[in-house]
Amino acid sequence: MLVRENIVIMAKMCYNLNELVFYTFIGVIPKKATSPAKAGVALLFCYFFTSTKHGFMGYFIFAHVSSFIEEKWRQFMQRPCELQLIHALIVNEQHVIQQPVIEQPFYQDRVFKSALFFFQDIFHFSSVLFPTTKGELYGCSVHDFTKVNNRIDLGKELAALLFHEKYYPLFYEFSLKTKHTGSRYDYEQYFVNETSCRTPALRKVYPAIRHHEKKREEWFLTKKEEQKLMKKPSFPKKVHFTKWYLQKQKQLYILMKVAQVFNINKNGHL
Repeated sequence: MLVRENIVIMAKMCYNLNELVFYTFIGVIPKKATSPAKAGVALLFCYFFTSTKHGFMGYFIFAHVSSFIEEKWRQFMQRPCELQLIHALIVNEQHVIQQPVIEQPFYQDRVFKSALFFFQDIFHFSSVLFPTTKGELYGCSVHDFTKVNNRIDLGKELAALLFHEKYYPLFYEFSLKTKHTGSRYDYEQYFVNETSCRTPALRKVYPAIRHHEKKREEWFLTKKEEQKLMKKPSFPKKVHFTKWYLQKQKQLYILMKVAQVFNINKNGHL
């Protein structure tokens, strides 16, 4: 009974079902099946979801899942298509954060209307990188980050890159071999010309912040909008970002000097 209660609590804490599945299985199922206790907990979890009246779909209510993603999970259970589910999760995620984060007045003032964010956008610093132990960086960029459709396009391109048969083994190897600290040195250490500048670990600069989420509003799409957003993107033309990254490092140094001259504070305001 205790295991069931703990899983229900986890379900209530998660933002959507994909996070529920991720946190539960990553936390419960061991990387190697060497712990009978953990394996037993995993089996109890599976029993919990399959032995109830409503089954797997019955726990959307605990996760505050949107009607859009609930329907996509239902379709996936009936006719599995991993790519469609991935795209649906990306579409859902970006719509979920649009109103409470992107359009929230506090973040608009402190982040998205700041001078630093303006420079970040016009100089194309808004990118997501996938490092490798070979010292190469791959990734995708986004312009006009506050526009939900642009972030969705970015997410789909990143998914295409991440799960590409040529690149996935490289990214997976990096994740296994590298301790994650939030510092750029996590991947810069693999560069051919290793940098001597070690940026600090994330937690040495920023504390862990507990966010308080307000009740979410349901969001909706027309059929035409959904068809457009769920469309499979073409593979990004440019994914090799090593040279780009080294150039951006130089630009970032210049921007830091400009910020010092114009006395731009740490919040990005003049």
